[in-house]
Amino acid sequence: MTWLGHLRRAFLTALTWGVLWAPLGVFAGIVWDPNDSMDEPWIALGAYPGFLCGLVFCAALAIVDGRRRLDELSPARAGAWGALSGALMMAIPMTGLLGTVNTEHPFWQWRFMIVGAVILLSSISAVGTVLVARRPTNASTPTAGRA
Repeated sequence: MTWLGHLRRAFLTALTWGVLWAPLGVFAGIVWDPNDSMDEPWIALGAYPGFLCGLVFCAALAIVDGRRRLDELSPARAGAWGALSGALMMAIPMTGLLGTVNTEHPFWQWRFMIVGAVILLSSISAVGTVLVARRPTNASTPTAGRA
């Protein structure tokens, strides 16, 4: 496979993670802001971390397990790489490298729970990605009734 093919698959994996995480951001908005008083794009609260964790997961696999295909990876190992990608992705905003931290913001007050949730979701998404990659494709399954 060419580099363009690898980049395409990484982008599609990250996009899938972002789409699947987006409803969780909406749910967080319903829980934290039931009367819609904050100007937060709640769907982005789930989609952006999901997309970035998916990219970090694919990059980590390319760097460390580059010779293996995704379907050859064990679910436990994928879960560990997913947890690492979640931790790496959350390290940047939680350390203040993006600017001065607003400690009055509600998300900062719940930071440890948010970091733990992102690590858990990233791990679950990685295991799900490997299990989907192991699924047989239509081209490789035999068709009934043909001789």
